[in-house]
Amino acid sequence: MPPVKKPIPLIVDLDGTLIKTDIMYELILAAIRHHPLQVWQLPLWLLKGIANFKRKLAQLSEIDASSLPYRADMLAHLKEEQLAGRPIILSTATDIIVAKRVAEHVGLFSDVLASDGKTNLSGPHKASALTKKFGHRGFDYIGDHKRDLPVWKVARYSLLASARTGSRRNLERSVEFHKIITDPNTFIKDIFLLIRPYQWIKNILVIAPLILAHKFTDSQPWIYAGIAFASFSATASALYVANDLFDLASDRLHKTKKNRALAAGRISLPEGIFLSAILLTIGIGLSLLLPVSYTTVLVAYIILVTLYSWLLKRIPIVDVVVLASFYVIRLLAGSQATATPVSFWLLAFSLFFCLSLALIKRTAELVNSKSA
Repeated sequence: MPPVKKPIPLIVDLDGTLIKTDIMYELILAAIRHHPLQVWQLPLWLLKGIANFKRKLAQLSEIDASSLPYRADMLAHLKEEQLAGRPIILSTATDIIVAKRVAEHVGLFSDVLASDGKTNLSGPHKASALTKKFGHRGFDYIGDHKRDLPVWKVARYSLLASARTGSRRNLERSVEFHKIITDPNTFIKDIFLLIRPYQWIKNILVIAPLILAHKFTDSQPWIYAGIAFASFSATASALYVANDLFDLASDRLHKTKKNRALAAGRISLPEGIFLSAILLTIGIGLSLLLPVSYTTVLVAYIILVTLYSWLLKRIPIVDVVVLASFYVIRLLAGSQATATPVSFWLLAFSLFFCLSLALIKRTAELVNSKSA
């Protein structure tokens, strides 16, 4: 009787393939969010090697495997392969501590190969480990990035998980893929929603001092007001993106916020960080065209929003007071940009009016959360 031929194992990458995010960046953000006093150690860990860096991050911050943005199309494909009798193996450069947690949650993998604190299981290291375990052409491999090229070269069949047409075309020049598993590409729409331009209407408050002072004939202050509006809008969008980065874990547990581009993994974390940095640079750069006092108010706004995202929004009453103060800061910014004084009475009225709006907003959120 001829020997039974063993099925070829299917090897699956983690970052960008099984999930729509990168665990290393997730852990870095979690460290900044929850362990800010230990962030200074990150460069020291990295000096000892990327595998050591990933191990220290995995030990410092936990990842909730159940809330990660998994690719539904990939999970469906893996379930089909498992039902057909194929062994499914998770192979990733992510540290084994996190990789095992993910594998346990998914429940489809017969084995896990991952970085161990000494070897970063990526690229040539992954190709060597898989060849040693399964033999040359003894496995099929699903990946998503050019770093997977050495693995695809030694695999029997190469499979690609990709959502971006451009990256897919570049890889297809080097690899002949047996199967391509794609997600809808909504990048432009997601960027638009991420920076929230519909929120810029709030920044019209920087023009309010000019209107209330009846300065309609002098063009120079209006030019300054326009620059201030653009500066504040770019800065506010940068901070919206930064807030989404900080709130990844909580957003993924929220019934609607889990669909935001960063939380859902449609925009990568490096892309979000880069976008926030570019917008902040634009905002501060434009402020340098205005009086120094405007830049001072803008920097104060950045600091206050950062503190709000990090801590203050979790303190009852304080959160709504800070929310209301954001509107008053916009008035002060417009005043400094156009050299148009605002009265104490206007500031007081604005603060209490905006405080009322903030309280109404919080009350509505509480009512919705209880009825959900």
